[in-house]
Amino acid sequence: MRRSKYVPLAFLAASCAFLGACERGTLADPVDDYVGLEAPALLSACTVAPADSASAVIGLLGGSVSARGVTMTVPPGAVLIPTEFRILAPSTPYAETEIHANGREHFQFLAPVVIAMSYSRCNTDPGSLTAWHIDPGTRSFLENMGGVDDVVNKRVVFSTMHLSGYAIAN
Repeated sequence: MRRSKYVPLAFLAASCAFLGACERGTLADPVDDYVGLEAPALLSACTVAPADSASAVIGLLGGSVSARGVTMTVPPGAVLIPTEFRILAPSTPYAETEIHANGREHFQFLAPVVIAMSYSRCNTDPGSLTAWHIDPGTRSFLENMGGVDDVVNKRVVFSTMHLSGYAIAN
């Protein structure tokens, strides 16, 4: 049986609505019209911060790793063997990140992981932000990850089954 990547987001959205932490309490509408476009014009403009990175070894029991406003939470069973995860937060005028496992560009999980990306250093219109899977080299949009715009904590939270580059867009 195939699990939908939206199940964890539905739980998160319900939690946001119940706790009043998110402005909308619903998932962002998919905007797939942007796939393949270069992203800089649509990415959230932010003040430039120094580059940051962090890594952690996460195994069968799950865990998390954080670097400059980006947190990835891996649930139990999403990886079977101890795996080194690294979050790279580049020094750019956008809310973007790259996340790698064991130094590889791409990685597939056995269960969805949750990624929270802060936009606290950005000049954005909260409540309408989404997360995008981007090509880190060109910043081209590859996939709308949707997510929940948690306006109270100024972050977009989304789930994924794979790792790569991600950014917050208007």
